[in-house]
Amino acid sequence: MRRSASSLNHSEADFRPSFDSLLALKLRVTRDRDSLYFVEGFRFAYAALAANAPIVAVAHCPELARPYSACGIADRLARYPQLRLTKEQMTALGFSPEPQGIVLILRQQLLGLSDIVPRGAATWLGIETFRRPGNLGTIFRSAGASGSPGMFLFGNRGEHQDVFDPLVMRASMGTHFDLKFVRSTYREFAHWEFRLEFRVLGADARGPLDYRKVGYRRPLLLMIGNERSGLSPGQRSCCDDLVRIPMARPIDSLNAAMAATILLFEAFGQRRNR
Repeated sequence: MRRSASSLNHSEADFRPSFDSLLALKLRVTRDRDSLYFVEGFRFAYAALAANAPIVAVAHCPELARPYSACGIADRLARYPQLRLTKEQMTALGFSPEPQGIVLILRQQLLGLSDIVPRGAATWLGIETFRRPGNLGTIFRSAGASGSPGMFLFGNRGEHQDVFDPLVMRASMGTHFDLKFVRSTYREFAHWEFRLEFRVLGADARGPLDYRKVGYRRPLLLMIGNERSGLSPGQRSCCDDLVRIPMARPIDSLNAAMAATILLFEAFGQRRNR
């Protein structure tokens, strides 16, 4: 259902799609200020519509989008403000190497701890910062495929991981529409009313517990550290236990996205077989 004008925040109500406004959304400072972001491509458009995502506007290039005109997606998006772009403009925006001719501008949805009530044996992720957007996008896909509700973004306001980075969005393949993103500081999390219902596990190459020996059948938060330095001091301070993934050879650590995927699917498997 389309929201009324009174339910839009100031930035959305004032937003008028233009070539310059799309270009500005490539910068985090603009995305943070306006609480908006964009996705490019028909896969994302279908996923956004299926998830009833908060679409604010649509930009399209008829020349590039022509092969998809018979799919009916243009009719489903027609109720949103429209911006028509030339092929040259779409290419110049550089959203993807091979633009498909459609861009959605959406409202960011960042929750607070007060918005979350744990239900069932769900496995959430806890992240602070990632160096490689592709790794984070891959984690989104693994989270979606394993049934994770979403992730906690730790850090002060404006310092938490930018999950709406265009490169993260591209790597996520649209799976982020089904995830919840909860912004929190470590102090807030420690005093959260539901903190004690969660078991917090940190992924660490030198952790004392084999990840397969742990039970995942209660509300769980998996802390996944930075690709280079691993878990931060803040993440470690929240952990009840540290788990490791046994390896045949003494490799420093696994890729962060791979480690997160292994742990998520161990939790998924245990819940399915209970």
